[in-house]
Amino acid sequence: MSSAPKSCELDSLPASLIQDYVDDLLPFLTLLCNRSLQEGVLPDSQKRSVVFPALKRDGLDLKDPSNFRPISNVSFLSKIIEKIVSEQITSYLSTNDLLPKYQSGFRRGHSTETLLLRLLSDCYGAIDGRRVTLLALFDVSAAFDTVDHQILINRLSVSFGLSGLPLDWITSFLAGRSSCVVLGTSRSPWALAPFGLPQGSVLAPLLYLLYTSDIGTLLSSYGVLSQLYADDTQAYLHCPSTSAMGAARTMHQAMGALADWMSSNRLRLNAQKTKFIWLGNRQQLAKLNLDALSAEFPTMSFSQVV
Repeated sequence: MSSAPKSCELDSLPASLIQDYVDDLLPFLTLLCNRSLQEGVLPDSQKRSVVFPALKRDGLDLKDPSNFRPISNVSFLSKIIEKIVSEQITSYLSTNDLLPKYQSGFRRGHSTETLLLRLLSDCYGAIDGRRVTLLALFDVSAAFDTVDHQILINRLSVSFGLSGLPLDWITSFLAGRSSCVVLGTSRSPWALAPFGLPQGSVLAPLLYLLYTSDIGTLLSSYGVLSQLYADDTQAYLHCPSTSAMGAARTMHQAMGALADWMSSNRLRLNAQKTKFIWLGNRQQLAKLNLDALSAEFPTMSFSQVV
């Protein structure tokens, strides 16, 4: 418990008090955590979340609900148990080489910096080979909020081999969750959440990573490279400037397949926020006919800056 304590109104005791007396309370906390794991059940009292709307970035319209991200504040005890489960699952996935190789989000030793380094390395390699790169930045609408619990459980079982108590515990973690929204002095009634993962919880990022593990493989089947960070997907392919039309057609087909996959998994590709950009040196980019590309693929918005 070396990190700074953060309290939630759902906690019976302030997190700071628990940390101050951790040596005395540790045997009881250990007992509670072990009972939960041994029985494959998370108590209902630990499935409640107080949700605070957080503006996605400064300068956005405060009157537009879509500009806010729901951040779930969960209990201190829930975070402890989730941390244990997350570390055990991550260890299992790492040992068995099951972590999605295309995903940089929420993984130890990976970050936005490592993603950008790989992307830049590939792009510079293409420039050295006198090729251009078509980069697509895909955006998913309300990604965490629409995760289908049954699809997730099936994927954990079939694709990642989870079974028995670990799978029972995750099933319990997802089932019967409830939340209320707090904005200023206003508070909504408590409501069940039959879909989604609680943003702000410890385990949700890892579960989302596994839920979307097929994206990289899907894009690869079209010859499209990809780098993922959480719910952001960067897809790209290289080609000679004379083959730009064919590359754009391939990307368009991959985008359609991705949209279909997301729809079947209760996710939604946000076409309005998805951007496309051509990268390369000045000489190669000058050979591109952007007007012809835009006319052929009107749903692909080619940008100069993203």
